[in-house]
Amino acid sequence: MRKIIKKYKIVEGIKISKPEIKPNESETDYVSRCIPWIINNEGLTGKQAAGKCHGMYQGGAIKK
Repeated sequence: MRKIIKKYKIVEGIKISKPEIKPNESETDYVSRCIPWIINNEGLTGKQAAGKCHGMYQGGAIKK
């Protein structure tokens, strides 16, 4: 059973959140961690994942 709900992937009842931006992390470093996660967990292509990761970083939507 594979089900994706917003920013979480359900894997046998365990929620796995998208990579969060670490304090003082550069966009390049964040995107290099984020792309493989997006490809593996959301099934996007590399180009799609790169765009999504850059957007998340620039938007600061998950920056803490």
